[in-house]
Amino acid sequence: MTNKSFLSKVFPELNRAIDAVVYIYMGFVFVISMNLDPEIKKYSNAFALVVMALIGVYVLINNFEGFINKFSLMFGLYTGYCLLTIIWSADKSISIERSTTVLKLFIVCSLIYYYITRERKTDMLLHAIYIGGLSILIFTIVYYGPRAYIAGMMEGKRMGYDFADANDLGRALMYTSIIGLYYAFYEKRWWNISISLISAFVSVGTGCRIAIIIFVVGLFCLFFFYFTGKKRILGIGAFIALAGISFALLYLPVFESMRIRIIGMLGELTGKEGADISTNTRMIMAQAGIKQFLETPVLGLGIGTSNVILLKVIGVESYLHNNFLEMLACGGIIGFMVFYALHFTVLIKNTKQAFRRNTKAVLSITLLMMILAQDISTVDYYEKITLILITYMFCALEQYKTE
Repeated sequence: MTNKSFLSKVFPELNRAIDAVVYIYMGFVFVISMNLDPEIKKYSNAFALVVMALIGVYVLINNFEGFINKFSLMFGLYTGYCLLTIIWSADKSISIERSTTVLKLFIVCSLIYYYITRERKTDMLLHAIYIGGLSILIFTIVYYGPRAYIAGMMEGKRMGYDFADANDLGRALMYTSIIGLYYAFYEKRWWNISISLISAFVSVGTGCRIAIIIFVVGLFCLFFFYFTGKKRILGIGAFIALAGISFALLYLPVFESMRIRIIGMLGELTGKEGADISTNTRMIMAQAGIKQFLETPVLGLGIGTSNVILLKVIGVESYLHNNFLEMLACGGIIGFMVFYALHFTVLIKNTKQAFRRNTKAVLSITLLMMILAQDISTVDYYEKITLILITYMFCALEQYKTE
């Protein structure tokens, strides 16, 4: 048994230290991890070691009590399968790289889940995620300057690519915007509305089309669950009105670039003219992913090996830009199931509570629907923000189950 009293004396302020590093780590996740420079990204990984070390001591003090739980088992099963696919992978190096990333996130997220649920600090974790999102919002505005950012949007430039992947940035800002609206409507912190509007505006400047979609999905969920009974019709009506206003705003000169990109995407999906090159390419990628899944339906080609698939089809090493197809083609049915079991659990456990207007359940369903919507156009099975948001959902579920 661990000498609990000794460790407690050595680390008398352990909880405060962990709280602080959780906040800092979320800032690193949004600002540092999103940077395109690999050397800068290393700082985020290094700080993750600090999180592991401090919460690791906390685990020792509590003699590992409850460390094995439903979340760690489900996430561990997914992680284990990713590592297992290295055996039959068509590109072992990429499978090792992706699996190692998932393994690191499994350790960090499991430790955070353990600490947050034992200390009942789910609200703190959400706030830390929100502060992380605000950090990248402030960094983006300061990096360009408000006037330069708007000028870049007017010129049709996709903002954010100077230091980050514009698509990742756009999605992160929309998650931040929706969490801010949740604080405003469900916790009456109305000042967050202005922050949410700014975050959404800056997100649109990145030119990320899926960011618009996940914002619409998130906004619909917030309005849908805000009212109960027949009043829910009011929520749907308010959502339609806001959606209409937002669509009209796309015709302002500052949003011209985004409007063109959305029309291009819709053109391909509806079979009409006007689809852009990016959308056409993604459709070819999707077909390649489906074909590979049919060839290796059970185990897949090996986690992360979509580069092999696309090199044969379009002559470029890339990924499938669709997480559902990525998991089916590279992880097979088994990989798909062990990954989306996390999502399915959140959906099943929270739906009834969300209809009863349990605020944590409402936010969990909202964020989950946004993640599932983004999975249509991006690959996030090893992305920090996605897996941290899922960790929050499980923390929220565990907390309100015991309330």
